[in-house]
Amino acid sequence: MLHPIAAFAAHPSDFTRAQILIQGHIAQIDAALVQLRLHRASMVPSIADMHEAGLHRYRDALIRDLDAVLAAPDGAQGYAGVWGGDGHGPRIADACEAVDRSISKRNAYRDMLAARRGSPTNDNHRQKCGYCEDIVSGPCAHPRCPAKGARK
Repeated sequence: MLHPIAAFAAHPSDFTRAQILIQGHIAQIDAALVQLRLHRASMVPSIADMHEAGLHRYRDALIRDLDAVLAAPDGAQGYAGVWGGDGHGPRIADACEAVDRSISKRNAYRDMLAARRGSPTNDNHRQKCGYCEDIVSGPCAHPRCPAKGARK
């Protein structure tokens, strides 16, 4: 016979399952909102607003349902189904991943613009060695480099 705690852990009640699902989704949304707030200044405002509105809408619904689960534990099975893998759970994961994609696109766009403008990491006073592909200032020192002495 299983210990009662082990039996409970193996088969959590609907109340516990719903509570864990909802609290996990709230934590996931909070993490995405923190990332959004960190990078909001350099994002297009309409895109940041769109992400934030969607995340807040899901978060408000989760908090409302968590309150309902805590008030009436008998109806927790329905909430576990709503926020589980067949319900809104994948939509929340997609919304959080969309924030990550927007931030990575913004970073890639910023890096591309910096490379075109000639940032300090890629300025016009440096060249790429054709032999070892190092960034060097002035002529390359490798004897077999085709760009040796190209810049004087």
